[in-house]
Parts: sequence; C-alpha cells; structure tokens
Amino acid sequence: MPRAYRNALLALVIGAALLLLGYSMTWATAPIPIVVGGPASTQVELSGRDIAPLASVAGWISAAGLAGIIATRTWGRVIIGAVIAIAGAGSLMATAWFAAASTEFIQAAAEVRAGESLPDLAGASITWWWIPTLLASLLVLAAGLMTCARGRSWPGLSRKYDRSTPRRLTDWQALDEGQDPTLDD
Repeated sequence: MPRAYRNALLALVIGAALLLLGYSMTWATAPIPIVVGGPASTQVELSGRDIAPLASVAGWISAAGLAGIIATRTWGRVIIGAVIAIAGAGSLMATAWFAAASTEFIQAAAEVRAGESLPDLAGASITWWWIPTLLASLLVLAAGLMTCARGRSWPGLSRKYDRSTPRRLTDWQALDEGQDPTLDD
C-alpha cells in the first residue's frame, strides 16, 4: 500500500471522527432572557451544529468519502477527493469565521434557538471545541487534496471476483432460462 494512500486514509479517518465529535460538542454558552426585556435569563449551550449547521455535515461527507476512496478507481476517486476537499474547506472557513467573529455567530444561533430577535448577549462564553474542529477540517482538506493529486495511481479493490468472460450456461440452467439446450447457436 503506497504511503500517500495510507496517510490520506488515516487523515480522513481522524478528520471525520474529530469533525463529528467537534460539531456535536458545546462551542458557546449564552444567557437568553426568559422574557424579552426581563431580568431573568437561562444559560443555553450552543453546539457546533447550532452555530454552523451547514458546515457540520462535513464530518458525514468525510466518513462517506472514506468508503468511496477505497471502493473507486481513477477518475471516480478524483471526484470523491474533490468533494471531500470542498467539505473540508467549507468546514475550515466556517470554523475560522467563528473564531474571528464569534459574537455574531453566537447571537444568530441564540436567536434561532429562542425563536425571536434578542438584544445583545452580554456574558456569552466560548469553549475550546472549535479548535479541534478547525484542525480536523485541515486534515480533511489535506486528505481530499492528496486524493485529487495522487488518487488515480492508488490501488483499488481487488478484481479477483470480476467476471472476465461471459458465463456459459449448463443444460439445466438453459432449461431454467427457457432455452433449448439441444439447439446449436
């Protein structure tokens, strides 16, 4: 097994697992008022799926892409690598954008959770789970790009059981198929 193939698969396994874990964990907590304008509030935990719902699909795309890379050959593998790279890049952009402008993301996710427009959320806090998600996005992006660049030369599934010649029917099979085995073709 070529080293690049093994490294791409390993990066994809680790990246997909970390993406699935990272997006399911709490990225931020925010106080949402029980009554708008009222003094009492409740703490709401916002996961990565709440904050970046579209990007959270990258983990599932990566996991499915792992099977696709193993099962396909040549151009099919390159296409799957491109899809994986796009998913990794999308997740990377969403996570980096969250790191740069977290208050806007938290505000939007809290408003979706509350179902109404909220005043500025003072006291929102960020956890560290976006960092492994960012690193996992880099792994997935690298695995997708490596697959695009070198995937056509990697080995595929064995063709040991593929039929190379047309199947010749026995007399009994020909009768089962409604053919007369005594007639010559």
